[in-house]
Amino acid sequence: MEAVEVLDALDYHEKQIAYHQAQRLHVLADYAIECEGDEFFEAEIAAAMKWTTRWTSDQVAMAREMVTRLPQTMDALEKGEIDFYKARVLYDKTMPLSADHAAEVEARVLVKAPDQTGAQMRRLTHRVVMRVDPDGQKDREEIRKAQRCTGIDKLDDGMARFWAFLPGDMATKCYERVDAIAR
Repeated sequence: MEAVEVLDALDYHEKQIAYHQAQRLHVLADYAIECEGDEFFEAEIAAAMKWTTRWTSDQVAMAREMVTRLPQTMDALEKGEIDFYKARVLYDKTMPLSADHAAEVEARVLVKAPDQTGAQMRRLTHRVVMRVDPDGQKDREEIRKAQRCTGIDKLDDGMARFWAFLPGDMATKCYERVDAIAR
């Protein structure tokens, strides 16, 4: 196979994957709306898909928000113009915003998103959020501070990964302290 054929095949399959991920989000959102008030519907999904309850809740929440608040993002994902990572970036960055602000961020970012890497799009989205809702930065910081946490993930061969979700200045201090201890 020639390089051009390989790249064309990769592009085709990536677009197909994006399409199917959009369909999965639609199915999850539709089922969540249909099961409104049923306290066990997420448990049914988790059992059937072999997902953890936390992953299931996250996927259902994302699906509902994507379908109701970010329809242009869903459309771009379905068409293969963006991948799931980029859709997730828009979802994550617009969650604390009002519906109007989220729609404005979505419209501005999706113009450039198909031609950007995921990292470039994440930076763009951050800048656009700051321009669209500069007064909300303090509120977003408070929301994130409330989400701070730490944990340990056990790894193979007696190893573990220590992680923390903290404000940047705190994380830097923790890193410096742990690094000093580790040396």
